[in-house]
Amino acid sequence: MSENVGTFLDEYELQLPTETQQKLAKETAKEPFSQWWIVGDVFHFDNVGVTRSHEGVQYLCCSECELGPFGIKEGDRYLVALDRVKHLVKE
Repeated sequence: MSENVGTFLDEYELQLPTETQQKLAKETAKEPFSQWWIVGDVFHFDNVGVTRSHEGVQYLCCSECELGPFGIKEGDRYLVALDRVKHLVKE
């Protein structure tokens, strides 16, 4: 994500599918997240893909390696779960 484009959102609970799923499970395993970066334009990201809708939801994943999901598309904004990404600070 480009510098200074995200807005921090706290105490906003949404669930994301776990990064690994059991093959024979009848339902998608999910876990809750409550801290997010909000970004208004998908082009502010580097290498982010948006999935097709699954159960009415579009998820964010790495477009290079398909790791994820680490976020969710909600209306016209993109939410990135803080616990699913690394924060790099340039020195």
